[in-house]
Amino acid sequence: MNYRSILIVCLVTLGLVVAGWGQVVTSSDGEAWVTGDIRRLTDNSGDDWFPSWSPDGQSIAFTSDRDGNDEIYVMDANGGNLRRLTHDSSKDGHPSWSPDGRSIAFFSERAGGGNQEIYVMDANGDNRRRLTDHVMTDWMPSWSPDGQSIAFTSHRVIGARKIYAMDLSGGNLQKLSGGWGQDLYPSWSPDGQSIAFHDHHTGGIMVMDANGDNRRSLTAPDGYDWFPSWSPDGRHIAFISDRDDNDEIYVMGSDGSNLRRLTDHPAKDWYPSWSPDGRHIAFDSNRDGDYEIYVMDIAFEGPTAVAKTSWGQIKSLLSIGTH
Repeated sequence: MNYRSILIVCLVTLGLVVAGWGQVVTSSDGEAWVTGDIRRLTDNSGDDWFPSWSPDGQSIAFTSDRDGNDEIYVMDANGGNLRRLTHDSSKDGHPSWSPDGRSIAFFSERAGGGNQEIYVMDANGDNRRRLTDHVMTDWMPSWSPDGQSIAFTSHRVIGARKIYAMDLSGGNLQKLSGGWGQDLYPSWSPDGQSIAFHDHHTGGIMVMDANGDNRRSLTAPDGYDWFPSWSPDGRHIAFISDRDDNDEIYVMGSDGSNLRRLTDHPAKDWYPSWSPDGRHIAFDSNRDGDYEIYVMDIAFEGPTAVAKTSWGQIKSLLSIGTH
C-alpha cells in the first residue's frame, strides 16, 4: 500500500469512528470494510433464524419458533409491525423473497412424514402452493434474479445433497451440481449468471455457472465456510465461517479475494442477508442468549471511492503523497 492509500484509509477510519462507526478492516490494496452499529431487531423467548430482506428494503422475513413451532414471520426493517405469515402444525422455514416482492418461497413439512418440500405463498401469507413433491428432502430455496426459477438443495440423490433449479410451476427440473458430495445453500448472483453454494466435503464456498458448469472454489480450506450471500451489486459475497474458532460473518470479493471478518463476538453469528441498498446485513445471533435477528451497518470504502465522496477536502491533502 503506498503513502497516499495509507493516508486515505487513516482519514476514512478517523472520520467514520468520529461519526459513530466502529470496526475498520482493511486489505492490502487499501480497500476497507467499516462496520457500524449492530442493532437487535427481535426479542422473545424463542429462536429467530434465516432473515431475508424484501426487495424494497422495507421488510425482513424470518423463521421463528416463538409460538412453539417453526413458522414464517415478517417485520418492518426496524423490527416493528410483526406479522405471522404461516399457521401450520408442521415446520415452515427458510423464507426467500421473489425479486418483485410479491411472493415468498419457503420449505415446509406440512405434507406429512417430516419430509420437507418447497412451497410459495403471497407476501401476505395467502395462496400457499406446493412446488416440489418427492420422497426425499427439498429445502433452502433461492429465487433467480429474473424471478423465473428457484434453486434449492435436495436429498433426492441417495447419499448426497445437490443443487437443483425449477420453474415457478415446479416443472423443468434441472440438477445443477453433480457427484456424491453435499452441496447446500444456493445463492444466485444478482446478474443471474452464477450460483454460489457450500460444499460440505471441502468445507468451503464454491461457485458455478447458472447451468451447473464451471464449478470452482472461492475459499481455501482454512475453516468451515458456509451460507454464501451475494451483495446486491454482485461484487462481494458474505458468508459464515469458523476459521477463527467461532462462527462469524465474513465478506470477500465475488472471486474469492480480499477476505475480511465483519463480526467479532464469542457467540455465534449466522445467516447473513444483504439489504437491497448494500448498506446493511441482517443476521441471527445468540449473543444475548437465544437466537435473535440483528442488523449491522456496513460501508465499503476504497481509496478511489473515498476521494470521490463528499469528503472533497481530503483531495487537497492527498497531494503530499504524490510529490
